[in-house]
Amino acid sequence: MGADGEGARGGLAAQHVISRSVRDSAAFLDAFTWSNPGRHFDSASRDGSYLSQVYRTPGKLRIAMMREPLQPTVVDRECVAAVEYAADLCKELGHEVIEAAPNIDTRALSRASGVLSVVSLANKIRLHEAQIGRAVVEFDIEPGNWEMLRWGRQVPATDYMRSLEMIQRAEHEMIAFMAQYDLILSPTIARTPPQIGSVTLSRPLEEFGPMAYRMAAFASLYNITGQPAMSVPLFWTEGNMPVGVMFASRYGQDRMLYRIAAQLEKAKPWFARVPEI
Repeated sequence: MGADGEGARGGLAAQHVISRSVRDSAAFLDAFTWSNPGRHFDSASRDGSYLSQVYRTPGKLRIAMMREPLQPTVVDRECVAAVEYAADLCKELGHEVIEAAPNIDTRALSRASGVLSVVSLANKIRLHEAQIGRAVVEFDIEPGNWEMLRWGRQVPATDYMRSLEMIQRAEHEMIAFMAQYDLILSPTIARTPPQIGSVTLSRPLEEFGPMAYRMAAFASLYNITGQPAMSVPLFWTEGNMPVGVMFASRYGQDRMLYRIAAQLEKAKPWFARVPEI
């Protein structure tokens, strides 16, 4: 979450770090934890710090495995291989893995999250305009953001509230699904890692949108419903490129992710393995 309390894109995105070890990721999250958090932020837990979770076992977990995103798209074979590899490893570690997925209308949910996102962008730009003392013009921001800004400035308040209510219903549906499972396992993205800078809002929205969706086909579900999630580099292609797999836990169970992550890292260390540049 951002320091302003709203979070990026109307609370649909969270800010953290990319690290090479579970230990470092946990330590950074401890450093970011708010002492007076409010409902959108984590607070001190009787389960201890995030860093302390690295030294605790997760116990036997019941894991739902998703090979495909809820909204159909092409998933590269390496991404499917990565999730199957992770599932086999979890079974070896004593966990139960079952193919299952929540029943959520992700097409409608994507539209709703789009409304929240563009309205949040319009509000951020309004605040920025107050700071710089002039109106933002098309030259100031990326083409994709400019198109979304124009959309966000025209959204009726009733559409915004209807979208917010749809997202809240999806949150309840996810809570019901997660009552049966400790974690969800899926690919992180639907394609192998693209070149840095190739998926950018500098492209027109009609080009950026389909590219971005394949990047967010799995992760966006957790952005929208608020489930904590992590990506770990367990699988590598023949070309020595890491392909992430994503684990999502129940709402508020961030610490469980660090326990299973540490267990996976110990079983298949990745810190010293880096792709060639």
